[in-house]
Amino acid sequence: MTESLHLIIEYDVAKDQFHYVECEFSWQGVQEVVETHLRNQIGAGVDERPPAEREKYRLALQLDVADDCIKAGSDCNNWGLREGIFAEFLHQLNHPSADKPCLHPARQGRHEWYTTGEGHSLCRACGATKEEP
Repeated sequence: MTESLHLIIEYDVAKDQFHYVECEFSWQGVQEVVETHLRNQIGAGVDERPPAEREKYRLALQLDVADDCIKAGSDCNNWGLREGIFAEFLHQLNHPSADKPCLHPARQGRHEWYTTGEGHSLCRACGATKEEP
């Protein structure tokens, strides 16, 4: 049995886009682990360290299955920046966009479009929509 599950994402600041480096969670599992991690950080205090300035940030969550404990890591050098990026990732998960890569873990950034018949297309994986010409 797996002792822990990992989520590693990379955030491109200039493009405002995320992609998965590694993901061992289901679609709903990704949302749940990120939401739970963010809720657990409420009241954690202020991180006075200066944030790292990068073009891309790498963030990780590890869920220890045995004790249901979530560990977080990043190259942000500041917890506030890390949690802000995780919050934006969660926002993009919950509000998918046709202009950004698909955030369903199994799709590797590619949308799976189908036409709804109402002048719109819908991504089967993440739920993003776009208008058809």
